[in-house]
Amino acid sequence: VFVNVEPRDGGGAVITVRDEGVGILPDQLSSIFAPPTFDPEKGRSAVRLGLPVAKQAAELIGGNLKIESAPGVGTTATLDVPDRKR
Repeated sequence: VFVNVEPRDGGGAVITVRDEGVGILPDQLSSIFAPPTFDPEKGRSAVRLGLPVAKQAAELIGGNLKIESAPGVGTTATLDVPDRKR
């Protein structure tokens, strides 16, 4: 796992976390920030709150959360956090 924090122009920071794991399939990546939905294979709602809540929290403070991934290559999460407002 690689973690990098860099100052952002105008204040704040860009935080990047990258791994070289199995990656995320493209059809799953397109809905990674969607709220939980019913999973017919499991017969219950899927528990998938982490990324939707994290993206919403980032946006509430004026930031942005982005996920890029490729199967067999790994995943990169980038959180752009603005300087806090005073």
